Amino acid sequence: MLSAPLIDLLKLSLSLRIYSPSVQLFQQIGADHALPCVAFFDVHGLKGCDASELENAVESSHGRDSPALLSIDHVFNLGRQAETTAIIYGEIGTQEWLQLHAKAVELASARRIQYVLRHYMKCTDTPIAKVSLSGYGVELAIKNTEYKVVDISRGEMGENHDIEDFHGPDEGEAAETMA
Repeated sequence: MLSAPLIDLLKLSLSLRIYSPSVQLFQQIGADHALPCVAFFDVHGLKGCDASELENAVESSHGRDSPALLSIDHVFNLGRQAETTAIIYGEIGTQEWLQLHAKAVELASARRIQYVLRHYMKCTDTPIAKVSLSGYGVELAIKNTEYKVVDISRGEMGENHDIEDFHGPDEGEAAETMA
């Protein structure tokens, strides 16, 4: 459980969208794999959707190149020294992700894999309104271009002048003021 100051710090960082670029990066990497499932894994280039396939992929991954990890990746502590790296992509809370997560935790606890989690939401066919990232996009600010004209000479002359005075005094008024 987080302490009160840490909860306040978490709320601040979420409101500032500090993690939005990381989440967007994970989303793009996951979309590049283009698998038809809600949650999936990548074990040294071997991909799949089921928890049962995960263990088979771990067994057959020996001799393949390890994937490049990012400094922002969420790495499960127990399997950090393992030679095999399993990256799980998925939306936390879904049943598919939970099954893959449980299997990955089991394998990481046995020190068979290094478990890396990357947040990913499978895109739907319905268009979703894009959220702009503060500091990472452009904002169009439409401003009111209608300006009100204030005649400062009006206050000096008095309050009883007609609206025509705005355009200057009539010829008759100009003669009176000069006399």
